[in-house]
Amino acid sequence: MIDSKMADGTDEPRSGLKVCVVGSGTKFVSGISYYTYFLASALKQRYDVVAILMRHLIPKRWYPGRQHVGRNVMAYDLATEMPTFDGVDWWGWPSVPRALGFLRAQQPQVLILQWWTASVLFGFSHITNMGFPNWRYVILASLAGLFYGWTWRKTGSIFASALVHAAVDATWHFLFHS
Repeated sequence: MIDSKMADGTDEPRSGLKVCVVGSGTKFVSGISYYTYFLASALKQRYDVVAILMRHLIPKRWYPGRQHVGRNVMAYDLATEMPTFDGVDWWGWPSVPRALGFLRAQQPQVLILQWWTASVLFGFSHITNMGFPNWRYVILASLAGLFYGWTWRKTGSIFASALVHAAVDATWHFLFHS
């Protein structure tokens, strides 16, 4: 557990800024779960931190470590250290409105979506395209979201990302809808 009274290594008081980290929870433990924990804990040394965790990110049968799902294999627990909403489920409802309610109640000034979170959220926003649930489209949209984000990071231009999005849409149309 990290002491949260003073900024690490200094006599400076912590900032009053409130930060929300959105990341992987402990239901489907992976390296990203540890990254989420340590990122939130490191930020907690300087800021007021809350967390929104993804609980069931994918169906259990698709998870490579499915035999470990739900087992307590991670010694860290954000809920013991900061306000935490655990969690958002892949099927969305009613967990997404509850997560948004938690976010509104906490009122953070900064929202940190880890790169994979933004990509997956982009993918899940397409779950109703061409019938519900369209998992193939969700997976492809999540991968496309990675490329759109990568393009924006490399160029700093939303226009370049929009061009990549248009190219992906055109490719999808001609390969799968012709």
